[in-house]
Amino acid sequence: MVKLPAVGMIYLKGNPVSEEYRKIVTPSWENAGFEVRFHNGITPETLDQGVKKLTFGKKEGGRNKGKDFTPTEIAVWHSHVMMWEIASRKENPLIVIEHDVLLLRPIERSALTSHPIIGLSHCGLLSKHPNKGYRISAGGCYMLNNQIAKKMLAKLPEVITFNSDGYLHNFIARYGVFKQDYSTQLYIPKIGATIDHD
Repeated sequence: MVKLPAVGMIYLKGNPVSEEYRKIVTPSWENAGFEVRFHNGITPETLDQGVKKLTFGKKEGGRNKGKDFTPTEIAVWHSHVMMWEIASRKENPLIVIEHDVLLLRPIERSALTSHPIIGLSHCGLLSKHPNKGYRISAGGCYMLNNQIAKKMLAKLPEVITFNSDGYLHNFIARYGVFKQDYSTQLYIPKIGATIDHD
């Protein structure tokens, strides 16, 4: 039987919003048999800790074309790079989740062995396809093995001009597969969010 990968959750220790989502979603993963390991994410105040310094230019596309990255968008990039560095050193694949990703149904072990990277999440609230009821959330939850993690680190742009979700989406589309119905990224208005998109 194929062993379930560990789940590495990016969360912000001591941040009330992050801690609240963590409490809500963690049981959904643990009840499905996953071991969840918590990794303190990078914040605008801790950008110099743990990972290589990334260089950012103006955004190249989307509704925010020509704008600067917000401090929290830059921190999210660094947090994911931190997780890729961890995955690159692991023998077994790693499922990376953000603190607000709820597992909706068990993930079959066979679904986790088909590709080196798999997108496993969606966000219904931000859907561009209301008839489908979801929008792919590449950075919300994905599984990757050490080989693809090394490739992602090696191919980081010298100057970053798009969000980390876009980088992940491109790698999943090229080397993997999307199975985004397994989990969803929550947004609960009374709790709020930790990232600011300009």
